[in-house]
Parts: sequence; C-alpha cells; structure tokens
Amino acid sequence: MTDLKLNEACIPSSHTLVNRTEIYGVPHTGGLGHANAGGMAKVDRVWATLAARFSRMRDQLWR
Repeated sequence: MTDLKLNEACIPSSHTLVNRTEIYGVPHTGGLGHANAGGMAKVDRVWATLAARFSRMRDQLWR
C-alpha cells in the first residue's frame, strides 16, 4: 500500500481499497479540523460527499 499525502487522504473517494473495503480520510469536524481543511464550508462538502457515497452504496445493496 502506498503512503498518501494528507491532502490526498482527505478526498472522500474510494482511493484506497483493502480487500474490497473502502478507506476514507476526512477532516475532523471540530475547530482544528475546520482550520486544517480550509474552513467549515470545505469540511461540510467533504462530509456531504461521503454521505452521498454511503447512500449510493446502501441503495446498491437494497436493489
């Protein structure tokens, strides 16, 4: 497995797979996480994108 840069690990996509398990890196939702990620709006977008991914995965399972 290749090491990722922090900014690469914080992109909510299935960039890392281990035995079909998707691994995500997301910023913490507290004040320091907001500051490190560039503000609350950016953190909200990351988490919303991740939530949408989980919804799509759930919908695929229950077809």
